[in-house]
Order: sequence, then C-alpha cells, then structure tokens
Amino acid sequence: MAFFFSASIFASEKNVLDKRFKEYWSSFSKGQFNSASRFIYAKDMELVRAEFVPIFLNAAKSSNPNVRRQADIFFEGIPTELRSTLSAKDSFIGINRLGFAPTPELLTLMKGSIVSINKIQFLSSDEAIIHYTATLSNGYKGDDQERFIKTDGVWQLRLKEIIENASKMRMALEK
Repeated sequence: MAFFFSASIFASEKNVLDKRFKEYWSSFSKGQFNSASRFIYAKDMELVRAEFVPIFLNAAKSSNPNVRRQADIFFEGIPTELRSTLSAKDSFIGINRLGFAPTPELLTLMKGSIVSINKIQFLSSDEAIIHYTATLSNGYKGDDQERFIKTDGVWQLRLKEIIENASKMRMALEK
C-alpha cells in the first residue's frame, strides 16, 4: 500500500512540475521576464542581484561608451539614484534583457517555440531535473535541462552558473 501511495504522489509531483515548467517557458520565451521571475528560486535571484548589480554600477561609470551601454540595458528604466538598491527581481529581468539584447531575433524565434518535456528526474522529494526539447519557430530543436527545488511547497527553477557568468561579465566589461 505504501508503494502505491508513493507512486501516486510521485505522479502528482510530475504533473505539477510539468505544468510549472511550461508556465515558466510560456513567459520566458515571450520575453516576459517579469512574469517568468515568479517561477525562479528567490535565493538565486538574490545571488544575481548581489553579483551583477555591482558589476553594472561600475560599468555605468566607464569611459567606454560600449560598456556604459551594457549598464544602460541592464538598468533600463531604473533611475540612477535607485540602481544600487535594485531588487532581485529587477536584477533577474535586467540580466535577461541584456542577454537577449545582442540577438533580439532569438527572442523572436523563441516566442513561437514549443517545449516538450522528455523526462523528469527526481533527485529527492524536493529536488528535480527537467530534461526538455525546445523547438523554435524556425524548426530548430535544442535539448536542455533545468533544475527545480521545492521550497515552502512550491517548485522553483534554479538558475545556472550565476557566479561563473558574473565573473565572465566582469572580465568582459573591464577590458
């Protein structure tokens, strides 16, 4: 009886994760980063804020106009005096806006994309990896995976390689 109960809970959690990931993808793939942020693990967004805000505060002071432009994209719509207190959510939005800035056509291709979940792998009762294929509107298919963690009863997507990406950004803007 316990096995049957566990199997039904497992199946239920798979359905919840499937739905949650597809809702996230629907927002993210349309460039609706504000909406997509509600699916992201809060501590990861806070780490994005902690790592990237200082980088772009320095970039905003650069004598290089190309470096300042990166800061302008990251901080778009944020008054200068409020930039140092940028929220974690706005930092997530800014880093994604900046990520798509050089290739806006990618976001256009993603808007019409379809995502198919290939496998949901549970690492524990509160940690899972979703393996998926995204098919862009031009027919290109790419496989990827996203890690989720369950906190306070809600599955949240974990962000990848925040520290490494911040380090690369810091080095690129200091050149």
